[in-house]
Amino acid sequence: MASVQPETVSWIWTNRIARGKFTVFDGDPGEGKSLLTLDLAARLSMALPLPEQETAEKKPLKTLFLICEDDLADTIAPRLIAAGAERSNIEVLTSLLQIPAQLDQLEAHILEVGAELVVMDPLNAYISGKVNTHNDHQVRAALTPLVSMAARLGVAVVGVRHLNKQVGGAAMYRGGGSIAYVGLARSAFLVGVDPDDSSARVLAATKGNLSTRPDSLRFRIVQTDQKQPRLEWLGPCDISADQLCAVPDSDENRSAAKDAAEFLREVLADGPRPAEELYKLAEASHISQRTLRRVRAQLRISKGRLWALPEERPTSETTEKAGR
Repeated sequence: MASVQPETVSWIWTNRIARGKFTVFDGDPGEGKSLLTLDLAARLSMALPLPEQETAEKKPLKTLFLICEDDLADTIAPRLIAAGAERSNIEVLTSLLQIPAQLDQLEAHILEVGAELVVMDPLNAYISGKVNTHNDHQVRAALTPLVSMAARLGVAVVGVRHLNKQVGGAAMYRGGGSIAYVGLARSAFLVGVDPDDSSARVLAATKGNLSTRPDSLRFRIVQTDQKQPRLEWLGPCDISADQLCAVPDSDENRSAAKDAAEFLREVLADGPRPAEELYKLAEASHISQRTLRRVRAQLRISKGRLWALPEERPTSETTEKAGR
């Protein structure tokens, strides 16, 4: 290792999509994961900042899409227009290339286009039919050449997957196929319905090997005057990928959450209070710590030693007083 020159990670989307790396986006059909990749490509095509990112690329970046489920004329092009894309910086390959056998053809297209972002949607459509996508060894053997190509070319590769049919469980295991997909990815994300607002969606990290785990981001799918969908980004939230996969609450759990929400609104109405004090008061009211923490996140109550409702965040003065 003494001969290895250290390098810093180069990001297309800070702490989310890295150059030269493989990233996975998982989600159910119709929840916005493909629309999200079009939104990112549109921003890159215009050298605009990506969501929650203050700076933008100095020049427009080109994206190469591998798409086989959506029609280019009535779906992809109108959605790119709605997102404000400079379409000359976005190329789409409709040939159903098979990985790893036809990886050299994919590499040739990347070089021809000058793409810095490659999106394969859906990823499993481009995995050779001879590969058992539920077998770890076979998936690694098929995708390792793709991962190596991304590193060699310095291009970010994003694979889009549907979720499996399981209900509940950890988000890391909900993507269709083997866990090897996430194992090979340096970053992985899940798109799901916001449990607090069914009209919104959440992009949450399930894995991040190259950075601290980024904030989850909320967005909403809205329509333009031309009746085309586009994304409206709503900012960070506390909802985790595992919460997006959670089994819907029973009536009993919903009732407990309602009681906890009323409790927190009441005890915090006069200002911030120490978390430990709230736990004791909640216990006396037969509210579990687990329910209290879950509702705290839903109400966007600040974390740390002091809890406060969103309209009254704790200041350094209140923190100092609480510590006395």
